[in-house]
Amino acid sequence: MADDFYGRPPYARPARHVRPDGRTTPAVRDRADASPWHWLLWVPIVVPLLPVLYNDMEPRLLGIPFYYWSQLAFAGLASLVITAVHLATKDR
Repeated sequence: MADDFYGRPPYARPARHVRPDGRTTPAVRDRADASPWHWLLWVPIVVPLLPVLYNDMEPRLLGIPFYYWSQLAFAGLASLVITAVHLATKDR
């Protein structure tokens, strides 16, 4: 089969779903990664990008400035969010 209008080979084209009325729609809605839970994955990406949240020396924890242990807390936040999204979407 030849490449399509965009020059994509057949294996790179998105799958299509044929409706009962004959029209086709992209199969994106049927994909397992199309869950709204995946929007939650933006939280551990966006939160560390806000320096106003962690640009401070105080309070210190065991002598470690807030900046450093907040970075460790962001890693824990990312782990929690990824776990929650995985548990919410694993049966799809």
